[in-house]
Amino acid sequence: PPPPPPPLAKTTTRLPDPPLLSLEVESSQAALAVLLHLHTQDGEEEEEEEAAATRTRGAPPPSASRVAASASSEPRLVALTHAVLARFATLADGGEGAEEGAEEGAERNHVASFDATNRAELAAYSPLAVDALKAAARFKDAAFRESLGLFYPTFTRMIESEHSPAEVSRTLSDVFAKRVGPLVLAAL
Repeated sequence: PPPPPPPLAKTTTRLPDPPLLSLEVESSQAALAVLLHLHTQDGEEEEEEEAAATRTRGAPPPSASRVAASASSEPRLVALTHAVLARFATLADGGEGAEEGAEEGAERNHVASFDATNRAELAAYSPLAVDALKAAARFKDAAFRESLGLFYPTFTRMIESEHSPAEVSRTLSDVFAKRVGPLVLAAL
């Protein structure tokens, strides 16, 4: 009989880890885009339908599925936008966590160790934070007013961060100048 074949060398091939953060960022950007489209399209189409209804009598009502999608888009958009910005604020703090519920006089530790991993994660997440800020700026007036109490602590954490990229800071400044500022002035 022929000799048995030599044992196969046991080699294990390690597959690289999947790019989970980039996949998360891409999927969140897509979800933001879809929800923002539904949110803003709802208002534009309502105005167009009202104008058309005044011109012609008996205009057909909007489809039930479109009305349902529009109705559910606002709370989902607000929740996703807040989740993205809160995560970014935590990353920019060096992972030092959300101390939004801390006592008023309590000091926060701003000297967080910010290593290369934190910087890479923050850099990868920054475009999503910019998109979330732009989405918040495009909320309908009523939705923005209602959600400002939720967003304001996160906005201030983002302002306080020493590690926020310039693009995020510029976009946050635009949100304050174009949306928050006018609300404050109107309240005076």
